[in-house]
Amino acid sequence: MIAIYKQYFAAELATQIEIPREDILALIEIPPENIPGDLAFPCFQLAKQAKKSPNILAKEFSEKFSSPFFEKFEAVGGYVNAHINKNKFINEFFSSNVSMFQSSNLSTKPKVLIEYMSANPNKPLHI
Repeated sequence: MIAIYKQYFAAELATQIEIPREDILALIEIPPENIPGDLAFPCFQLAKQAKKSPNILAKEFSEKFSSPFFEKFEAVGGYVNAHINKNKFINEFFSSNVSMFQSSNLSTKPKVLIEYMSANPNKPLHI
């Protein structure tokens, strides 16, 4: 499911950057837990070409983007971080996996075998 959102993020970036979408998709990553955002795009290579600071470039990109699939875009340390729209994500997840959540035939009860051992406390345990 996250791969679909990477595609959406790459499509949004492709509108602003003259790089093929496949190359953008290869650069998109998931940021570490201590950094806010669900997806991140590094601006370091583009900053060299544009002769700008990665932070400034990330800020410029984050201000231009808007998408119904993402709540917000923000610049964090040379990266453009995208925050996934959680409501849209949940709706898409459940609508695409509706058959998985439908009731199943519970009348057939599976057999369960529980094994346990009875160790003799006066002797060492052996097989």
